[in-house]
Amino acid sequence: MTMQSAARVAFAVGTLPLLGLAFRSPGLQPEHTLGFVIFGFGLLTLLLLIMSPHRRWSDKVLISLQLVLLGLVVYETLSGSRFYHGP
Repeated sequence: MTMQSAARVAFAVGTLPLLGLAFRSPGLQPEHTLGFVIFGFGLLTLLLLIMSPHRRWSDKVLISLQLVLLGLVVYETLSGSRFYHGP
C-alpha cells in the first residue's frame, strides 16, 4: 500500500469520528483520551495527505476537508460547545 492510498484510507476511516467530535460532542476535554486519540489520528492523516507524492486536485480537496474538520473540532473545544446538538 502506498502512502497516498494509506492517507486516503485514513481519511475515510477518520471522517466520521471527527464529525462526531465537532457536532455530537462538547469538544475534546469531556471525551478525555478517546477524543485526543481521534484528534491525533486526524493530525496524522493530515500529515500523510500532505507528505504523499503525486498530489492531484482530489488530494488537495482531501487536505482542505481534513483542515476544516480539525478546525471544527478545535473551534468546538474552545468556543464552549457552540455546535453541540446533544441531549
